[in-house]
Amino acid sequence: MGEKLFPEYITLPQQSVRGRQPSSPWSGDLLPSKAVTWIDKGVVANLAYDRYWAAKTGKEPTGGGGGGTRGGGGGGGGFGGGEGALTLDGGDASTEALIASVERGLLITHFWYIRGVNPQTLQQTGLTRDGVFLIENGKDHDPRDELQISRKPGTAFEEY
Repeated sequence: MGEKLFPEYITLPQQSVRGRQPSSPWSGDLLPSKAVTWIDKGVVANLAYDRYWAAKTGKEPTGGGGGGTRGGGGGGGGFGGGEGALTLDGGDASTEALIASVERGLLITHFWYIRGVNPQTLQQTGLTRDGVFLIENGKDHDPRDELQISRKPGTAFEEY
């Protein structure tokens, strides 16, 4: 904790309910889901603790730390085991302004069915949903097929 692993523009909060992103009000540990900021301005702000590891380390259980159906032992499914609605907070630029700033890239509107692949590296897999669009020269073009993603969170933000 406290280590900067991501660029400063990355903040990853989890909320039990967030707009269009429904989630369970309960964790795999049968604890109420609660708001937790996992990454704050690129710095690891919190770790997931199930009931067992929270008691052993004197921490507050976060829910989704690996107990219940998530594999036990504090391993979890990555950032909190996926119990709440994870969002990637951004700046205040409009979607149109962001698209206009991209020379060539993809606009992905939603990720879903995100699951942990390797708890040691935090590798996740998932699918895109509700639209993938090619952006060229600041303009969005025709839609593309949905994608399956399999990445470690830290490598998703590396510059190529």
